[in-house]
Amino acid sequence: MKQVEQEVRDALNFFIDSLPLWPDNSPYWDEAPDPDDTGFEDACRTLREIGLQSLPTLLSFIEEKKKERQERGQEEVPKQHIEYLQDIGVEVLGWFEKFLEICSFPDHHEEIKQIKTALTSDDDVDAEKTSAAMERLISLEREATPALIRGLKQSANFRHFNFYPIRDILASRINRGDTECLEKVRDLLEDDDNNIKIKALLILGNCGDHESIPKVLPFLKSHSRDLKEYSIWFLGRVGDPSVARNILPFLWKDVFWVEEACVALNRLKPYEDPDVIQAFVSVMENLANNNKKREETEKVSWKIEYLIKAIGKIWRNTGNIKIVKVLFTKTLRGWLPDWEWHSLREKIREAIASCLPKKDRLALYRVEARYGYYHLEWGENLTVWEKWVEKWIEEHT
Repeated sequence: MKQVEQEVRDALNFFIDSLPLWPDNSPYWDEAPDPDDTGFEDACRTLREIGLQSLPTLLSFIEEKKKERQERGQEEVPKQHIEYLQDIGVEVLGWFEKFLEICSFPDHHEEIKQIKTALTSDDDVDAEKTSAAMERLISLEREATPALIRGLKQSANFRHFNFYPIRDILASRINRGDTECLEKVRDLLEDDDNNIKIKALLILGNCGDHESIPKVLPFLKSHSRDLKEYSIWFLGRVGDPSVARNILPFLWKDVFWVEEACVALNRLKPYEDPDVIQAFVSVMENLANNNKKREETEKVSWKIEYLIKAIGKIWRNTGNIKIVKVLFTKTLRGWLPDWEWHSLREKIREAIASCLPKKDRLALYRVEARYGYYHLEWGENLTVWEKWVEKWIEEHT
């Protein structure tokens, strides 16, 4: 309990410290930064994740600030600070009210009303009544896991906004070590309904649940497009590089799957996996060999761009000779020699530069700054930039 109290106080103090110290009647308050820009939403999120147990600490924190204001004056504790704290309480309480409704718990409106009055009133409020209301709501929250799982199953499609509060509550419970909740969500991966499986993937992915990977891998062969899409997302989100090979076949599919696969692989960062390196090399070589004409290349332009962006991000600073070589010899020099297509050329160049180790990349940028991309030495067919990269490849092969 002390840990929860400290976490709430840290979040509230961080928020208060980000606010200006102006007197109550200062005209500057009209132009003050939006609370959302000063940590308001971060404080609300922390309290929501902790649960209803955060509200007693918030109430006592507000009371302390009120006493501090009486003792030290408005210069030290402007009334706007207290009002912002009350707004946090109202925001979080409203969110919990929706949560209790989702769980279909019995009538709790009187308790909510009592706590809201305690949060916002400047007068003394019956402390015993408030404490009793708080205890009742906290006891309901403790019984919420079965109700949340029921609500998850009964809620609409996983894209529907009604699912979001359930997703966030279950994820925060799992992140705080609720093993019962974790097991119940894992069990949903075995449900016959793909919609429910996807909901479970969204929760477990945000919790980084590595143990669910064996259950998820078979979903990559599902006939359901949505289930495959969110399974790729889950594997990227969990961040286990060993699953990178399972995602590679999607690089050969249409642009939708290439994008999904590249995003996941970028998160996994499988720098040293030879299969991943070879897959990217093979896909790029295939595109280079089969799309010689501009019209044909433009048809797969988005696929090319996603692959090139992914290459630049995944192998950033690694100096991977295979990747740099295929980008340079097969694409920049071999693929686009006969016509000007600046946007793609620039992306290939950016990817080549990204893959180089930092010191070499800086040397390349100095060449760019001195000569520019397109400067040709007398009697040369390569630009100075390309000549530098060609020399780098020779030295590292």
